[in-house]
Amino acid sequence: MSDQIKTINPTTGTVLNSYPMMRDKDRDAAIEACHAAYLDWRLQPLKTRAEIIKAIGQGLRDTAEELANLMTDEMGKLLSHSEQEVELCASICDWTAEHGIGALQPDDRDLPEGGQGHVV
Repeated sequence: MSDQIKTINPTTGTVLNSYPMMRDKDRDAAIEACHAAYLDWRLQPLKTRAEIIKAIGQGLRDTAEELANLMTDEMGKLLSHSEQEVELCASICDWTAEHGIGALQPDDRDLPEGGQGHVV
């Protein structure tokens, strides 16, 4: 088994880059760090989350050319499709930032059986 992961341009077969395999302890540390970030993220006010998600969308747009080229090189996509995908992801961030707060508000519902439900 190789201790490197290689990215290969599927169109040319050229090796683009090599990355060392992550050791088990590094993998576990990364998972723990992600979980700790989640524990903090879930406590952030929705407005703060929306601002961060909006900034992520802007970051995608700011690096759109680089990201599109990377997708094209690593996945063999047409450049125009890669550019569209970056814009789609940025637009999803915009939509989530604008509408997510409303979508995450508590919701009272009438149940078909005649009761009430409260979704949080």
